[in-house]
Amino acid sequence: MNVKKTKCIICPIKCDLKIFLKDDHIVKMEGYSCKKGLVYAKKDCKASVSFVKGTIKVIGGQLKEVSVMSEFPVSRDKVFKIIKEINRAEVKASVKKGDIIIENVVGIGINIIATTYVNKKSTS
Repeated sequence: MNVKKTKCIICPIKCDLKIFLKDDHIVKMEGYSCKKGLVYAKKDCKASVSFVKGTIKVIGGQLKEVSVMSEFPVSRDKVFKIIKEINRAEVKASVKKGDIIIENVVGIGINIIATTYVNKKSTS
């Protein structure tokens, strides 16, 4: 039996997952703390690429953060480098859905885009 170790990137908990495989079929999974982690582990075994999602700090916005994601799926070996870039980034309000927040993230030719709107904070 083979054991694949991976880290769930669906939520901020970042569970350490163990996926037990026999003849490329999942026999058992450990380490997930929610159903989302279970689904992620199943998909992780089948895919070598994924979308990267996160939040970026908004300066002067009605909300403190804007949700973002990669425009296209990225290679798994780039995911944690991209997450580090997302965690370091800041953007000034206002932000529109589809705005490019990080262009050419980690030099791979893929942009990180906003997935929602954040208006400027009113000054009244």
